[in-house]
Amino acid sequence: MLLYILGLIFGLILLAKSSDIVVENAVEYSQITGITKTAIGAIIISFLTTAPELIVTIVSGFNKEGEIILGNIIGSNIVNILLILGLGAAFFGVKIKERNKYYEMIFITTLISLYGIFYGFNFVLGLFSLIIFFLVSKNLLSFRVNPADKKQRNNRYKTLARLIFFVFILLLSAEVIVISLKQISELLKISKTIISGILVAFSTSIPELAIAISSGKKKEHEILAGNIFGSCFVNITLILAIGMLFSNLFIGQAELFLFSFLFGTYSLTFFFIFDGKIERMEGLIMLCCYLLFILLSMLFI
Repeated sequence: MLLYILGLIFGLILLAKSSDIVVENAVEYSQITGITKTAIGAIIISFLTTAPELIVTIVSGFNKEGEIILGNIIGSNIVNILLILGLGAAFFGVKIKERNKYYEMIFITTLISLYGIFYGFNFVLGLFSLIIFFLVSKNLLSFRVNPADKKQRNNRYKTLARLIFFVFILLLSAEVIVISLKQISELLKISKTIISGILVAFSTSIPELAIAISSGKKKEHEILAGNIFGSCFVNITLILAIGMLFSNLFIGQAELFLFSFLFGTYSLTFFFIFDGKIERMEGLIMLCCYLLFILLSMLFI
């Protein structure tokens, strides 16, 4: 027991430190390249922190478990916005400087989702979604430095390497936390069903939560919001697309419920970011909506 408690403490310390370093390097990379912090959070950091969802999608795709792919991705988007962004707003208040980019991400993911619901999540839609992901990413991550400047180019590569390295440390620390919690729960004889359900949601949300807390403390709201909206965008245009390349994904009542709640979440967020800031009270409303989602999910099951 003591070993697992120490592992939990070590994981939390490592998580806090690595997330701080990730945010610091993201800011530095933005200053060197001229790429906006929003774009770095939305594409680079979000791509790396969605690794858990990507792994689940690939494994589920090989096993033809389409329900798991859709449930994991849609559920992650709801958690990212209502829980993680809601917590960030409730504690810090989140300023939205590039709302048009977020509106674009919401519009694209909604359009892909609606097309899939009515016409099927198939190979063609998956391929189309991948093309959209790369086009949007290329546009957001366009460099604004002189490519002939060798010193700037070297600094850019070093900073990017540090950013990627510490995101992987962040993911590793999250895994240590989950393993420690699982072992502690088994020793305390907590229900496996309950703890498994909690850990699945918790484990895939830890990276985004850590980035949100570190960004909020440093008042780097562009990175905080960019990572959340970017994760949702990456989940639909890249990770779900990879799932569609493996097999056709079918829509049942459970999937329709999740998509309906996701669209409601998007609508709520659309209005909240309209004035350029998500107030603390709005963050509390988002957290209440997340609790409602949990309650409805239990009743639905």
